[in-house]
Amino acid sequence: MESLKFSFQTAKSYCKKLIENKLPVLLIGSPGIGKSTLFREIAEELNFDFFPLHLVYTDFVDIKGLPLKTGEKSAEFIPIGIMEKLYNAEKPILILLDDLIQAANAIQSLAMPLILDRQINGKKISENVYFAAASNKPSHFAGGSAILEPVKSRFFGIVELIPNITETINFFIEKEFDSRLIAFLQYNPQYITEFEPSKELKPSNNNRVHEFFDKQIKLFNDEQMLDIITLACEGEKFALEFSAFRQRLEKLPVLSEILENGNTNFDIDIIYFICISLIKKIKEDNKDLILNWILNLNPEFQAFFFSAIIEKYEKDNSNINVKNTKQYSSFIVKNQEFEKF
Repeated sequence: MESLKFSFQTAKSYCKKLIENKLPVLLIGSPGIGKSTLFREIAEELNFDFFPLHLVYTDFVDIKGLPLKTGEKSAEFIPIGIMEKLYNAEKPILILLDDLIQAANAIQSLAMPLILDRQINGKKISENVYFAAASNKPSHFAGGSAILEPVKSRFFGIVELIPNITETINFFIEKEFDSRLIAFLQYNPQYITEFEPSKELKPSNNNRVHEFFDKQIKLFNDEQMLDIITLACEGEKFALEFSAFRQRLEKLPVLSEILENGNTNFDIDIIYFICISLIKKIKEDNKDLILNWILNLNPEFQAFFFSAIIEKYEKDNSNINVKNTKQYSSFIVKNQEFEKF
């Protein structure tokens, strides 16, 4: 039987419920999809400290401790490093056993009593310690071949994190990614949903790669370098398509002119770019102008805009509230299926 497949928010809700009740959970997913981010956000929401423990770098003594002779025929293990924290934690801390599949079998076995029995060497760890684990699959070429069956059986749930286009795009908007990149990914969602692992030394598209690409766009801030940056980060196919998209954007009128003229006769990917740019630029003094322009679009673009802008500004606790506008009310009346926004 396959594992349960959840999008980010659903997986987060499920994992959070287990974690806060001290029930360990294992989250699997492709590299760069956001497994560590998910657990970091859970820790923040629960006001826990967060510590990712990469078992692939962990040795026997890191878990068991240093052996110390206490008598002629007796010895005890002295905890060091992270284990000392686990025994003495005074504040709640979420320990993420990261990249679990990469850990050697002996290290996986050592972790078993920690995960469920919450003890090592017969000594209980602090009640303030909470456990979760994350792992790639063997097919992801991430190193390692399997998680031991007795280790898997220690988890109360094993779920798979799968990409969700809407959640991913809203996250990129919230994090202020380059508008061109967000629009390109919205129009070409295969670069979000279709992870193709390779043994070749070339980029594989995933959310972490897109984040690194966005950082370099801002770091270099040089349009002449952008083709090289794209090729290095995202690969040849992505670079060619993104370059063509940027060239078309260069012919686009400025946003103020588009709004004043009320022109909506643009290609789909260009409309996505305009919508994303307007989400970033909306203010009280231009809100009506922007929302009136949005209402001239097809319902699918209106839904995209309202979903994204509500998600962004509710998280930001901003004064920008489109739900109280006549334009949003008009959108809902005409499109009842979108009332959940």
